[in-house]
Amino acid sequence: MKKSTKSISANRFDEAQEAEQNYWRRREEEIISDKFRRQKRHEALTILNELREVTGNGHLKNVLEIGGAGDPILEYYYAGHGVVLDPLAKFFKTELFPMQLKSVEYYCGIGEHLPFKSNSFDGVLLYNCIDHGLAPFDILSESKRVLRRGGALHLLVDTYSLISNTYRMMVEQVLPMRRVDEHPHGLRFNVIEKYLKDIGFVEVISGHDEHPYSQNLNKPPVSTKRFIKDMVRCHRKLRAFYRLEDMN
Repeated sequence: MKKSTKSISANRFDEAQEAEQNYWRRREEEIISDKFRRQKRHEALTILNELREVTGNGHLKNVLEIGGAGDPILEYYYAGHGVVLDPLAKFFKTELFPMQLKSVEYYCGIGEHLPFKSNSFDGVLLYNCIDHGLAPFDILSESKRVLRRGGALHLLVDTYSLISNTYRMMVEQVLPMRRVDEHPHGLRFNVIEKYLKDIGFVEVISGHDEHPYSQNLNKPPVSTKRFIKDMVRCHRKLRAFYRLEDMN
């Protein structure tokens, strides 16, 4: 299985996980609100329907969601066997949000080392998670390993241009207070696309959302501080489905 060397230190990962917990604590009231739940329910339904369309499997038996324990997609409208794996699963389950569906199992673990047999899932959901991990491309490789041939991967992740990513890393080195604590990685769209193609995935459904911060760069800067902030955050959100065609 192809592996990537792009990784962070264990200390940096622990810092990111602590920042993630603080992020969810701050948003607790918003996340349990009726408005948020309706929006997430609609998004989850869309994703699961598209997953069925991509795989040609109207009755998905086994789906894995990595890094989604905070508010799992599989908690909405899923009738099959769902598995959610997250390094913070215990935190979410005991401290923040009670888990609901009996058909969804929760594992505490990391996506770089999945405790599941190869070829065991019809679909894998990576919803805003790989840039939180130790080694994002190892998560993609492990996702491929556990997918059955013809299975599908749903990926949602923030991506940066080469310029904005380089600028972001430089600013974080000089100004640690500007660091995006819970997002230790700045990933490039074309690098992700090439990696997935190299390990056997074919893009089936794609979409990109321009981040509102990037629109500010086309306007005269309000201040140097604002320009730096917008440049560091300038990115697009990649939303795509990939079908696994090759099992080599």
